[in-house]
Amino acid sequence: IIFPIIFFYTPVFKNIPILGNLVISFILASIFLFVQLLIINTIIDYSLFILAFSFSFIREIGKDMGDIKGDKFAQIKTFPVLYNLKKSMYLVYLFTFLTIAISLWIFFKNEYNYIYLTSLIIAVYTPLFISIFSLQKSLTIHTANQFSKITKGITVTGMLTILLLEINIF
Repeated sequence: IIFPIIFFYTPVFKNIPILGNLVISFILASIFLFVQLLIINTIIDYSLFILAFSFSFIREIGKDMGDIKGDKFAQIKTFPVLYNLKKSMYLVYLFTFLTIAISLWIFFKNEYNYIYLTSLIIAVYTPLFISIFSLQKSLTIHTANQFSKITKGITVTGMLTILLLEINIF
């Protein structure tokens, strides 16, 4: 299923606002499903997939915000190109709220201990809020590029935190 999606990404999905971001987020998040299949031959938990998808989507929107000039020049119809940087920020806010709600739902659903929640607050929520505040304070292409890079790091940190909790290292 991933190969056909990748094959059609540039000619089809990339030029459809939000759908292209969703496709990339799906592909990146699928790594966590493949790892489960490789290690235990089945998918027993979609938590990491869901969180990776959510964080990737936030990062992809930030990346599109940073690429707005190039995308306009190449006539790629991303959300920021069609609706501007300010409206793109609303999309970042929405998905940030959804991502936090999802991570809290996972916390209660899996009955994790408070190390999970504390780890997320320190490793994910705090840098995410700081980067969103910085982006909002100075909404430019440069800060959008910085936001995209920071959210990539936050995604990796968040996934590692949750993965370590899943295998009971903490």
